[in-house]
Amino acid sequence: MKLVDWTSIAAGHEPCRPTWDCAAGCGAWPCSTVKKLLRDNLAEQPLLTLLHYAYGAASGELSLTCGDVYRRMVRWF
Repeated sequence: MKLVDWTSIAAGHEPCRPTWDCAAGCGAWPCSTVKKLLRDNLAEQPLLTLLHYAYGAASGELSLTCGDVYRRMVRWF
């Protein structure tokens, strides 16, 4: 399965790594704008694949517990 590129959907709200803050200054990524854009533009399976990818990448870059990263990146959906 080809991974969907969130930059094509996020409209300037991409994550700034390694902090995983929203590039538009909305705070922690995924911000509410990105959450809505992703829900509106992706089917469930590609969205969950994308969120799990973000979880894996952020887990190594954020100083949060795995559970906190999971809740931030995946659980909101």
